[in-house]
Amino acid sequence: ASSTLLQRGVRAGLTLYEIAVLCCRNDDAGEQPSKLESILSMAGDIASSAVDNGRWHHAAASRALEQQLSPDNGYVSSRPGAKAVGVA
Repeated sequence: ASSTLLQRGVRAGLTLYEIAVLCCRNDDAGEQPSKLESILSMAGDIASSAVDNGRWHHAAASRALEQQLSPDNGYVSSRPGAKAVGVA
């Protein structure tokens, strides 16, 4: 999993530091989830909703997740031209 994260991060134009920041909790107490933890939690919630309501096809769930991870929702690098992480 870490190898895939690194590969996709590099493909998206992120530096090693930016990829590490996604994975690390940055508060002093370590209580705030990392960006990656937040993304995974959101993906889990969307997947659970898709299964629970029985109306979502996997393509619709993928589009919903992609929309949540879009640059408009802040899941991008601070560097100009970087792509959203996690969007295949």
